[in-house]
Amino acid sequence: MTQGNTIVSFASISDKGLSEKRPQNEDSYLVLEDSGLFAVADGVGGAQAGDVASEMAVEILGEAFINLGEDGDVEDRMREAFEKANAAVYQMSRDLPQLSTMATTLVAIHVSGNIASIGHVGDSRLYRLDSAGLLFQETQDHSVVEEEVRAGRMTREQAETHPSRNVISRAIGAEESVEIDMKTIMFETNSRFLLCSDGVTRHIPDDELRDLLFLESDNDAVCRIIKEKCFERGAEDNLTAVVIKVASADASQDPRHETREIEEETVATARAGATSGQTFTEPAAPESPVLNNPDSGFELDDIEGLEDFDQSTAEGKNDEVETISDITVDDDSDDIDDAGDISIPTRDDIEDSSQQAETVSDRQEVSSDLSAVKDVRSYRVDENMGGGFIGKLVSGLAWLLVGVLLGVLGFFLYSTQFAVPAENPAQAANQALLTYEQQRRIVDADPATYIAAHSTAELKTAGENYLVGRAYLIQGNYGAAKTSFEKALEKLDAEDVSNRAVLKNDISTGMTIVSSEDAQKTFESSNGEKSDDADSEEPKG
Repeated sequence: MTQGNTIVSFASISDKGLSEKRPQNEDSYLVLEDSGLFAVADGVGGAQAGDVASEMAVEILGEAFINLGEDGDVEDRMREAFEKANAAVYQMSRDLPQLSTMATTLVAIHVSGNIASIGHVGDSRLYRLDSAGLLFQETQDHSVVEEEVRAGRMTREQAETHPSRNVISRAIGAEESVEIDMKTIMFETNSRFLLCSDGVTRHIPDDELRDLLFLESDNDAVCRIIKEKCFERGAEDNLTAVVIKVASADASQDPRHETREIEEETVATARAGATSGQTFTEPAAPESPVLNNPDSGFELDDIEGLEDFDQSTAEGKNDEVETISDITVDDDSDDIDDAGDISIPTRDDIEDSSQQAETVSDRQEVSSDLSAVKDVRSYRVDENMGGGFIGKLVSGLAWLLVGVLLGVLGFFLYSTQFAVPAENPAQAANQALLTYEQQRRIVDADPATYIAAHSTAELKTAGENYLVGRAYLIQGNYGAAKTSFEKALEKLDAEDVSNRAVLKNDISTGMTIVSSEDAQKTFESSNGEKSDDADSEEPKG
C-alpha cells in the first residue's frame, strides 16, 4: 500500500501454540490495508469464550474504520470503537452464563504517512523500531506485576518469576467501562512496527526482537522466525504477531541500503572534524523507553556501509552527545572554508544524516562559522541599499506594501475563521452488511412468517441458512435451528467478507445456545421478558 511518499507493507502470523491446555486459538488480529489499520487481540476466559471476545473486539474496531473519511479524527474514532467493543463483550458475558468469564486484550495502530495513532488495553504490545536500530515499546502492559514495577514496589527480576505475571489488570469486556490508553506519534520513514500477544513476548525478549526486526528486512521471514523461536521454547500460549514496515518510496533513503560513498559524505557533513576510528553513541534522552540492550551481541557495525569510529575520540571532545535531528538550523551546512562560497545541503542530505551522532563541540564550531557568514551577507545587502532620499522613499513604500498585505491577510483569516464549514458528504454504506442487518431484524420481528416464506426455498448462502436457523431458534425449535446453523457453517467461506466475521460470531452464539440446556433456559427467559415489554407498549383500545 502506498501513502504519499511512503510504502506500507505487512505480514502476520497466528498459531494456537503447543500447549494441550489451549486446544483453540483465542487470539485474533485485524489487517485493513486500505484504511492503514492493524490490531491484535488476545482473548481470555477459556476455549470459545476467549475466541468470541477477541473476534468481537477486532470486528467492531474494523467496522468503525471502514467508512472513516479523510477528515475524520482517528484518535476519537479509535477510542469510540474500543468503548463499543467493551460494551458489547461485557453485555454478552452477562447474557450467556457459559461466556461469563470472557474478555480480551486489544492493541491497535492506525498509520497515515508518518503519523501513527495507537490505542491499547491489556498486555498485548506494540513496538516501534527506527531506522537506526533503536527499539521502543510504545505501550505499557496493564498487568499486576508491570504496574508494581512501574510503581517501584517490585524489581524487573522479581516480575519475571512472580506467580501473577500473567494476570492482567485491565481488559476489554471485564468491566462495564474501561480506561483506554491512547496516543498519537510522528515517526520517520524506514521504521517498523510489531503488534503481538503475550504468547510472543513471554518467549522472545526485547533485545532479540530488536535484532530480528533490524537485521531481517522481509516481513514474512520475521513472522516465520518469531513462530519458530516460540515453538523452540515451548509455545505455552497462543501466539500472534503483525509486522509493519513503513518505507520511503525511494529505497535509497533507507540507511541500510546506503553506499560507502554516501555514508562518508554524510559523516563529513554532520561532523566537521570526524575521522575514521570513532564509534556511534546512542541518543541521550529518547521520548519512549529505548529497549537497546548492549548485552545482546548486536553491533551497529553489522550494517553494510557504516564505518567504525573511535569512541575515545568522540568522548575527548565532549561528554554530552546529541543526534543530528536535535541540531538547530544553523548547522544545515557542510564545512565552511570561505564565507563567499556557501554550499547549502538539500532536505534529503539532512534526512540521510539524521541517525548520526554528533558532539556538542562540533555543533558549536559549525554554528559560529555560519554566524560569520550571515554577518557578511547582511553587510553586503546594506552596502548596496544607500542612505539617501531615494533609499528612504523605497523603504517607506516597502513598509506601506507590507502593511497592506498584512491587512488583506488579516481579513482573509477572519472571514475563513467564521465561515460555515461545508458539510462532509456521507460515506457510502456497506450494502451487503446493511442488507444482512435488515434481514436479521425482520426475522426477530416475525420468525414464523420468515420460516413460512423461506423454509421450502433453496438456501444458497450462509447468511440465508443462518437467518432461517435464527427464526427456528426464537421459536424454540432447537433441532431445526442446529441443522440450519451447521449448513451455514459449511458455506461460511463463500460469504461476503464484510459479513463473514459478524456471521461467524452469530453462528457460534446460536450453536452455543442449541447445545446447552442452561443456555436455552437463559435464552427463553430473555425472549419472554422482551415479549412482555413489547406487549406492554401496545396501545390500549
